[in-house]
Amino acid sequence: GDGDAVVCNTNRKPKHGEKIVATVRGEYTLKTYKNSSCGLRLVASNGKFAPRRITEKDDFQVFGVVSHVIKKICF
Repeated sequence: GDGDAVVCNTNRKPKHGEKIVATVRGEYTLKTYKNSSCGLRLVASNGKFAPRRITEKDDFQVFGVVSHVIKKICF
């Protein structure tokens, strides 16, 4: 959610189904990594957005694999 923080492991490649921080066309995004015979897709956690199929034109790079999510606490 808004204000949450994530801890990323930048030393390994993502596996199917893991959450990642990546850049797509120069913009950072946090998505679920889906790599199958249908190609590479990035899936939003909230379901409001359709999965994004990644192609060579997208200038895609994985920044890191999410290892922890630190939730913002509101009092």
